[in-house]
Amino acid sequence: MPLTKDEELYYENYFDLFNSNGWKQFIDEQKYALEELKNNAFNGGEDRFYFTKGQVDILNKVVNFSNTMEAVYQDTVRHQEVPIDTLSV
Repeated sequence: MPLTKDEELYYENYFDLFNSNGWKQFIDEQKYALEELKNNAFNGGEDRFYFTKGQVDILNKVVNFSNTMEAVYQDTVRHQEVPIDTLSV
């Protein structure tokens, strides 16, 4: 089944966002912040380490969000191209 118009709009909106200068600037800033956190992850005690680890995990998700959305879109489209009668159970 092809994407619905709402699903197409959903992905198009994200892809428009990811191609904007503002998004690219935002991601560059988050990458810088991520590197700073990684460089200072071991400065402090165990509590500080786990706090920093959480921040690194979140920033990794933000920095990689566009790649994740692209992969989900490609996977969705790819699965739509497989005729149902060729699927085995």
